Parts: sequence; C-alpha cells; structure tokens
Amino acid sequence: IISELKEFGENNCKKYNFSNIEFFCQDGYSGLPDQAPFDRILVSAAALEIPDVLKSQLIVGGKLVIPTAAQDIRVIERISEVEFKEAVYPGFIFVPLVKS
Repeated sequence: IISELKEFGENNCKKYNFSNIEFFCQDGYSGLPDQAPFDRILVSAAALEIPDVLKSQLIVGGKLVIPTAAQDIRVIERISEVEFKEAVYPGFIFVPLVKS
C-alpha cells in the first residue's frame, strides 16, 4: 500500500542480486488472482478474518499460513475444491493486515 516500502524492498533485493522476486503495491486481502493458483501463500500481518479469496487461490494440497487478530497463526490446507483443513497455533502477535 505504501509505495516507499515497495521501492525500499526492491532496492534491497537488487543489492543482493535476487531476481526471482516481484513486488506489488496493494493490500494483501485480495491476493493475486491473476497469478493464482498458488502452492503456498504466506501472510505476515494479522487478519481480522481469514480472507476466502486467499483460500480460493490455493491449489488442492496448497497451504495458506496467516496470523490472526486472535493472536495465533493458522495453517490452512486446501484438501479439495471445497474442503479445507485448519491447524491453529496460539501465542503470536503481529501487526494488523491493512485493507486499502
């Protein structure tokens, strides 16, 4: 959401010659539907609720790792087109996931 942070990350990656990284200046709630499906999605900020749109972007067998405002980390695995398995790991605090 903050273009200066995007530029900062891009410049850091250039210093170390990382070439397989893409940066996007947008909120994380919507994911990247144009590039889905994904094997893995890692969210690094606490969501008030698990965005269904992120779950829908997983392949069958794919995993979403996301912290929540309940101070836990959820690991959600897509086990079929309509079913998901969820594990909850309590005791973590993250900054909030922001919507634009």
